[in-house]
Amino acid sequence: MPRRPRLPLLPVAALAGVLSACDAARSTVEFRVPSVYGELASLDVFVTHGHGGTALDLSDFTTGKDFAGLRSDPVRVPGSGTVSVVVRFALKDGTAFDAEGSWELQSDYEWGVSLWQVAADPHDTCMGCRGIWPVRQTQGQAHPDRTFWLVMGGQKRGESVVY
Repeated sequence: MPRRPRLPLLPVAALAGVLSACDAARSTVEFRVPSVYGELASLDVFVTHGHGGTALDLSDFTTGKDFAGLRSDPVRVPGSGTVSVVVRFALKDGTAFDAEGSWELQSDYEWGVSLWQVAADPHDTCMGCRGIWPVRQTQGQAHPDRTFWLVMGGQKRGESVVY
């Protein structure tokens, strides 16, 4: 019976280690809409970074069992460089809004970006927030009582948030 050639295990193991290390260095961004999700007519999120980008719309969001509101699946991003996020949404009453923000990525991080509706600037009350950007109304009748903010936070994957 002819002998089968043996594959050298060291190069195969090394390649597997490199691939898993590259995967571990990557980070994720998850989007949440804790309020007004029942009033949304549309929602578009664009994530761009040095290696491309991802577009999400309202159909990419689900309601979670452990979270009141809408949540996206995590979007994979590189572990370094800059990520930019543009969010556009419209309410069923015809008012439309947009916001954008960007930040420096860190290796093996879980980032979360939420759309908040609060009357006051959340800079003074948001513990652990790493980025806060105002949301601009772009269409419809002005609603001074409807103030939205895009709020970002993050932590090393697997670590608890400590305030």
